[in-house]
Amino acid sequence: MSNPFFEFKQFVVRHDLCAMKVGTDGCVLGAWTSMPREASVLDVGTGTGLVALMLAQRGAQSVTCIDIDEGAVRQARLNADLSPWADKVSVYQTDFNRFIPSQQFDVVVCNPPFFEHSLKCPDNQRTVARHADTLSPIALVEGAYACLGSHGSLSVIIPTEQRAHYVATAVGVGFSLLRETQLVTRSGRAPKRLLLEFSKIAASCGCVTDELVIEQAPGAYSDAFWQLLHDFYLRF
Repeated sequence: MSNPFFEFKQFVVRHDLCAMKVGTDGCVLGAWTSMPREASVLDVGTGTGLVALMLAQRGAQSVTCIDIDEGAVRQARLNADLSPWADKVSVYQTDFNRFIPSQQFDVVVCNPPFFEHSLKCPDNQRTVARHADTLSPIALVEGAYACLGSHGSLSVIIPTEQRAHYVATAVGVGFSLLRETQLVTRSGRAPKRLLLEFSKIAASCGCVTDELVIEQAPGAYSDAFWQLLHDFYLRF
């Protein structure tokens, strides 16, 4: 049986009520996302609330979390209430396709469902969390654009094969691509994930692209990964 919680340096994330458990994708997204000082953040499809708590630790003024799944909302609320930032993190059960924000945000962040054509899982909760028919790329980028202030940004982590679709969709609604990081699980392997940051403000010097290698060798984290997650992982 998997451990029902994951312990970080300043908080603990329980994931026994949530379909999608704590994973590297969420950890990297929470540490990588650009965040202005005292930003207001919207975490779409929050799941356990992991990314929200990471951004709260990094100094967000407020983090609004939404998820369509009742179990995820209960989980995220519990994790937020037991964290040092209970006063900063709010969790609501709602479908982002129908979400009407009460404010404009500085940052929207999302680890979106990305399986578009694969077989559905018999576990309906896991299907909702994993399949893009609950939140399509166009719904995400259009909704994020509407929720953001004039200088706002959207950060996502997606499979590499979805890059062209996401970028074309985001640019089509008015975003510019500011940053792109290829996430490589181990040195020498092809990247399977991409971190993308879109902004309402065009980049003066174009998009900044780079690569983040998680492991240089089995069990040996790279220096860049160590630096990115140093403030969060207990083992660092």
